[in-house]
Amino acid sequence: MDIPDVVKAIQSRDEALTIVIGNQKGGVGKTTNTYLIAYTLAKMGIHTLVADLDPQANATKTLMLTKSQQEDTVYSIKKTLMVGVQEKDLTDLPVKIMDNLDLIPSYIDFQDFTKYLYQNTNNEYEETHLLEPLFNPLKKKYDVILLDVPPFSIEITRNAVIFSDFALISLQTHG
Repeated sequence: MDIPDVVKAIQSRDEALTIVIGNQKGGVGKTTNTYLIAYTLAKMGIHTLVADLDPQANATKTLMLTKSQQEDTVYSIKKTLMVGVQEKDLTDLPVKIMDNLDLIPSYIDFQDFTKYLYQNTNNEYEETHLLEPLFNPLKKKYDVILLDVPPFSIEITRNAVIFSDFALISLQTHG
């Protein structure tokens, strides 16, 4: 299958191909892989959403820099991911970075996700499926959704894996 065929196959899906990019270890290139893959897909005409599920917000910082290089205006994020989770609606969060590339930005307040999760769920199923219904409406609007998850947060990673089609494990090589 050549590249145009892959693009057509992705774009012909009824909902976004969703991929979580993670590893429980830090510093292995999860975020770098996420935004480089997203940028490449967007340049190929694939409508891509990056969801930065990491409170360190490195994907957000990098992609917002990309946005600022394309525009003369200064853009500030009006609503954080954590606020979207608390309001049970993420549909107004995506920020257009460039053609075919949007971002759900993260912020340091997302470190409270675990506390929120345990205060607002009653069983293990609810704990692992809190994010899924929030992302389902977005799956209809994109061709690909890439989920950048933090290291050391099993609650965020489990939630992301539940509604993903694939998991890409980012590994660091040693010489």
